[in-house]
Amino acid sequence: MPVREAYRKELSFIADPPDDAERIQIFAKEYLRSKRLGSSYMDLEHDYRAGIASGNAFYGPNKCFTQITKAFLLFDKGLASLIAWVSQGEALLPILASYTSPVILNHTGEIMTISNKSNQQKATKFTVPGMDETSTDRAIATLDNRMVALLDLALTLKHVHWNVVGPNFIGVHEMLDPQVDAVREMTDTIAERIATLGGSPVGTPQSIADRRTWHDYSLGKALAIEHLGALDLVYNGVNSDHRKAVGEMAELDPVSEDMLIGQLTDLEQFQWFIRAHLESSDGDLLTANSQTELAAAKSALS
Repeated sequence: MPVREAYRKELSFIADPPDDAERIQIFAKEYLRSKRLGSSYMDLEHDYRAGIASGNAFYGPNKCFTQITKAFLLFDKGLASLIAWVSQGEALLPILASYTSPVILNHTGEIMTISNKSNQQKATKFTVPGMDETSTDRAIATLDNRMVALLDLALTLKHVHWNVVGPNFIGVHEMLDPQVDAVREMTDTIAERIATLGGSPVGTPQSIADRRTWHDYSLGKALAIEHLGALDLVYNGVNSDHRKAVGEMAELDPVSEDMLIGQLTDLEQFQWFIRAHLESSDGDLLTANSQTELAAAKSALS
């Protein structure tokens, strides 16, 4: 089916859903990259994952869906609308919004597969004394996001460890392994905190990929200085999001807040190790104005 015809049918479905259906629109926290015309695949992929993240924050990862018949995903400027039709009276629910029940669509919006529900987070049946269910669910969702980010960071650092070449090879190669070990320990600590709060940490490869809202690391084999420039941007994202999570935990769970603060202390030091290679004697950062990893790698060479 041509894309235009599929899009027209999706709009018609949204405008006139079945009588027993509810229409739910979910706004992404961040600005979307896609346009009405001429969007790249990378932009669409970014907005798709932003929609998943927003839907998960709205609906939570605890719903298990069965007998799903049709789904539509519509992105508009500044708005992510996740629309899904579920049989057996479930009406319209944001299926795609769940981190832990990912679906794969074909080009017409038909659901092709659904991940095994055994990989889904279970609903919280208990939590630590003094926390209510709402605060617990919000805390678990935030911790899950940080766990995924750090699992991704550990793999990215190891990838760089394997693919760094050129001058300063051995110094950078050996600098990264202790960071990998420390970040892996952070993920374990977060996962155990999720379990302590009554959640179920999900660490299977496909579920991790489905819960990411960012792209894969951009560099393969490259000079040490290029990888360092790109890693500075990686740490920018991880550390800024970790700091936001600290702020969220301040009102939800001071124990998790303290845990994240300790991790952020180490993460910011690791970024300092990276930036020390990129700083001029005047205190300028070579990658200061870079917006992408590839651009940062190029800037680091200058």
